[in-house]
Amino acid sequence: MDLHSIPVDVTFLAEYFERDERTIQLWAEKWREKYNFQKLSRGDYDFIVCVTCRLKDLAAEIERLEKGDETLYELQKEHQSLRNKEKLIQLRKLNNEIIDIEFVRTAWMNEMQMIKKFHNALITKISNRVLGVTEYQQVYNIVSEEIRIMDTNISQLEIIEDEIKTEKELEDIIGENNNESTNENQI
Repeated sequence: MDLHSIPVDVTFLAEYFERDERTIQLWAEKWREKYNFQKLSRGDYDFIVCVTCRLKDLAAEIERLEKGDETLYELQKEHQSLRNKEKLIQLRKLNNEIIDIEFVRTAWMNEMQMIKKFHNALITKISNRVLGVTEYQQVYNIVSEEIRIMDTNISQLEIIEDEIKTEKELEDIIGENNNESTNENQI
């Protein structure tokens, strides 16, 4: 036995640390693995070594909690940054620096509806113009001319806000056009 060791039993340690005896025994097993802790003899523990091991455990716990506070601080900082970005986006929308995606989606759907109308009209125009034409080059020239005219018309399209419909209305219209095209193909 070391001159600086103070032998105590598990009951004394339980009272000193204000824990039950089983907790002290579990700590001793953990300390054995973690700090190479050894009992003095069966049922006897070195009081100074036990207190030192417990202090090491508490220091590690404090360090872990401090890191947890740092993590919480970083999360709060990130949350605030996201809120600031959200407010900036709202401000930029109010200043018309950026456009709401729903407006863009609706405008795009409206454009697609107009293009679809041009395509459907093109089918009829080309069909009427090539009726009775037998030469490939003439058919090709007619189709090319009508497509060029359609491309020019599409490029000159301007969306008027009054014409913009909701996304649901546009989807319904496109669905109707698809059904009409299917019915025409079946005839």
